[in-house]
Amino acid sequence: MSLYSQIYIARSFFDRIGTWLNRRKLLKHLSKSRGIVVEIGCGIHAANLSEVASQFQLAIGIDFHLTNFYSPNKLILVSGDAGSLVAGFPDSVFDTILLINVLEHVEQPGLLLSHIHRTLRPDGIVIINVPTWFGKILLEFLAFRLKKISSFSINDHKRYYSSDELWLQIRSAGFLPEDIFVQYHKLFLNSFAVARKTLMQS
Repeated sequence: MSLYSQIYIARSFFDRIGTWLNRRKLLKHLSKSRGIVVEIGCGIHAANLSEVASQFQLAIGIDFHLTNFYSPNKLILVSGDAGSLVAGFPDSVFDTILLINVLEHVEQPGLLLSHIHRTLRPDGIVIINVPTWFGKILLEFLAFRLKKISSFSINDHKRYYSSDELWLQIRSAGFLPEDIFVQYHKLFLNSFAVARKTLMQS
């Protein structure tokens, strides 16, 4: 997995707006979630988890490098390679897993999603946000031409997803069609998905 989400880069106006829009949508879907939540690629400040940790029994953030900061109760930060860590987790232990702007950086997204499906409890969900091919055009223009966002981040992208492509990637990991919801987000710049592990798939 890339080091991008772990290295601090001064956030531009465009980065901050994008992050705010993503978090707004994420918090809406997390409002009724409980139990144990894991964010893969939580970022050095684990901002998403810090905001919602109090509503969960336990919140776990995984990233390569994590900043030393006061973390709320119930929040555990784990430094290391997310792919290796998730592969070592036991079956059916997590209620919610977050993959926010991570999957596009991963070498083997199918393998990671398969491990996510395995480690979710029955009725648990994974929430995914990724850039689309339309988003690719804007991101590369902002990064390479205008120098308004990090070129390091964009150069590390290994793929982009239409909503159909994201659906297929999630389906191939074992989630059933009736339990996969995918839609475009941020004026077609992102694909956003929520997939639930059916009660029958324990």
